[in-house]
Amino acid sequence: MPSIVHRAAILGFARLANRAMAFLGPIFLVRLLSVEQFGEFRDFLLYATVLFTLVEFCINGSIAYFVPKDPSRENHYFTQASMFVLFTSLAAALFVLVFGDHFPSLVIREYKYALCLYVLFLCNLDAWEVLWITKKQAINVLFYSLTRLTVRTAAVVLAAFLTREVSDVIWTLVVVEGIRLLVMGRYAVRKRLFTAEISTASMKAQFAFFGPIGAGNMLHTANIYMGQIYISAVMGPAMLALYAIGAYLYPIIHVFQSSVGETIMPEIASKTDQPPKVALVLWQRATIVYCAVMMPIALLLFYYADVFVSLLFTSAFTDATPIFQIFVFLLIRECFDFSLPLRIVHRTNVFLKVSTLTLIINLGLMLLLVKYYGLLGPALAIVITRFVGGIYLGVYVMKYCEFSFGELLPWTDIAKTVVLCLGCATVLFAGELFDIGSLIRAVLFGGIYLILFGMILSKSGISEVNKFVLRIRERVGLGA
Repeated sequence: MPSIVHRAAILGFARLANRAMAFLGPIFLVRLLSVEQFGEFRDFLLYATVLFTLVEFCINGSIAYFVPKDPSRENHYFTQASMFVLFTSLAAALFVLVFGDHFPSLVIREYKYALCLYVLFLCNLDAWEVLWITKKQAINVLFYSLTRLTVRTAAVVLAAFLTREVSDVIWTLVVVEGIRLLVMGRYAVRKRLFTAEISTASMKAQFAFFGPIGAGNMLHTANIYMGQIYISAVMGPAMLALYAIGAYLYPIIHVFQSSVGETIMPEIASKTDQPPKVALVLWQRATIVYCAVMMPIALLLFYYADVFVSLLFTSAFTDATPIFQIFVFLLIRECFDFSLPLRIVHRTNVFLKVSTLTLIINLGLMLLLVKYYGLLGPALAIVITRFVGGIYLGVYVMKYCEFSFGELLPWTDIAKTVVLCLGCATVLFAGELFDIGSLIRAVLFGGIYLILFGMILSKSGISEVNKFVLRIRERVGLGA
């Protein structure tokens, strides 16, 4: 467990770097571009993100399942995954070329050629994180992502600073990803990760694994970005800019959840000969630690949302604060990754069923709520939908993994975490009694809250939390 926590932490940080444009770039760009210009850039990234998810189709994630089971065929699975992604990316590029002029966004109509190239460059040869973490080489992920972070952020921000033109920022992003593709292609050849010895049976097996997950993920992507596409088409780039800032947390949430999941999946996959209740103990333990880390952060972000938004994105985006608070609730939802157990027991067909259901629910809620709550409507719809989807996945986990509700998760430890999280919040209310600046109040009393929560939690008798704290103490040289 300690080594897994360590690798998950490294991967989590690496993923943050790898998605720099999603949550680090805006901090700089909102100060260099107008709200309208920033909205146009976010519009481009919106469609690029949707297409990336459709192209990737969870193909690269299959490496985390197959390589641990058959390490000698690593280059086979890498080559097959690369071939699948190449095919889907070419199909997506052709789709953009043919139908780009009919997209609902005026921005994308203008930049359809840039979007086509960006998707091709971004998606191909992008399986490195999964491959390295599968081989327990998390440090490689860290170095790769830090390099990508530095180059992408510096190039895009520099383009915005020098030109103040959205077109220059977008084409700079395209060029940077093109260079990355060339560099990583050479690396793959040097490491002999490509092979011509591909069997039809092996490709079918890999497709059978990621196919249902990818189909479900397509619908999941439609769920997540449906509201943004609607806002882009109906309300325009300026409103999309506000919504994008409000939804700033979602990519970060996904990064940490996927980091934990992809770290422990190879460990669990190597134990699939054991009963699910035994093999999935590691998943249950990781859930406790995730709750203990993310729940107090969620409460702080909700309470001081106005400070957070104004500080990072300037007062021009204060109207995004309520949207930001709504998305904070996803931190709670994503503490419970019920998809991982289903992938382990190879019940990936469930994702398509659940995603279809939640897509219908999300669409209905969005159309209803947007009439009454405007920009808040899509945010409320996606959060409610994610909770509903989580409940359905949990039911399937109990069915296929043979858990009762009481056995599904360590509910007592999770309840302790929730009670302590809410109880310590009295510190935040006490901070309102002092006439000091909002930023100082947030830093001072937010820090006191986290320290108090950590101290009480460490004495609460939750064994996994104690192990996690002990590991951190060892890492910083404080001993046992």
